[in-house]
Amino acid sequence: MDNFDLKKYLVENKVTRNSRIINEAKEDPFSFLDIFITPVNEHNPQLVAKVKSILDAYEISELEQGIDTFGEALIEYFEEYDQHWPGKPNGMANNLWDAKLLATVKAYKNGTADIKKTVSQFRKVLSNPRHYEPKHSRLMNEEKGIDKLTLGGKTYELGIDDPNDDGTVVKIEKYPNGYFITGVIYDYPEQYVEDPEGENAEEAYGYAIDLEGNDMDEDDLEEKD
Repeated sequence: MDNFDLKKYLVENKVTRNSRIINEAKEDPFSFLDIFITPVNEHNPQLVAKVKSILDAYEISELEQGIDTFGEALIEYFEEYDQHWPGKPNGMANNLWDAKLLATVKAYKNGTADIKKTVSQFRKVLSNPRHYEPKHSRLMNEEKGIDKLTLGGKTYELGIDDPNDDGTVVKIEKYPNGYFITGVIYDYPEQYVEDPEGENAEEAYGYAIDLEGNDMDEDDLEEKD
C-alpha cells in the first residue's frame, strides 16, 4: 500500500473513538451506556473484536510504518472497553514501546499468539511505565551513578555490547529487587557516540534481571519509591 496513512483509515472507517461516538450517537443516542451495562475485562468480546479488526486489516509492514498511530488507537480501545485499564502513564512513548508493540503484532500475525493473548499483551505494553519517558528525554540514563554494573559474572556498561543480546546497552535502571536493562541495535558500534540515546536506532529492546543477575519477568520489578 503506497503512501499508507493509518490515521486517515481509522477516521474514514470510523475506528477512532471520536468518529465512532459521533456515528453511534446518530443511530442511538444512548448507545454509550452499553459500556457501563456490559461487564468488561481484557477478554471483552467487543474489545477483542476491535483489536482483531485493525490487526487483520493490515500487513506487518504497514503496521510497522504506522506503529505510533496504531498504538494510539489501541489506547482508545482500552480506555473505552476495558474497565480494568490502569490508564496511560505520563510521558512520551519510547523505543521500547514501539518495539514491544511490533513484537506483539508479529506474534499474532505469525500465529504464535491468539487474539486474546495478543490483547492481554498489548494491555501490558501500553500500561507499563518503563515504556514511557519524560518528554525532554527518551532513552537517557536516569540513574547517573549506574554507568556500569557487574552481576552474575556479566558486565553491563553504557555504550558497550550487551552480554545478553546483540545490541548496545544504553540505559541501566535500578529497582528495589532488580535492574532493567535497555539496549538498542546500531548499524555499527561507533554510532553510540553520535547517538547515545538510541533515538535513531532501528531496534530497541529491554529486559529485567534480579539483584544476582538472573533473568526475571519485567512485570515482577517492584516500583521505585
